Amino acid sequence: MNDDVINIKNTVEAIIFAGGEPMERTRLMDALGCTPEKLAVILDEIKSDYEERGSAVTLLYLGSKVQFATKPQY
Repeated sequence: MNDDVINIKNTVEAIIFAGGEPMERTRLMDALGCTPEKLAVILDEIKSDYEERGSAVTLLYLGSKVQFATKPQY
């Protein structure tokens, strides 16, 4: 994975985390200047990253919004 992709994923992660509340995907697209399809790929990769490392945190898809949350078992 190249540094640009890592930087974009980290930026999305930081924006969602700092928001605290569910974040509209359109706000993320505006901040990144990307398409809905590109954002979907980025969000799926972030969600997979958390799942692969067995994190207690997950990325929730809430209609047109996304939010980080603690997994129910924790």
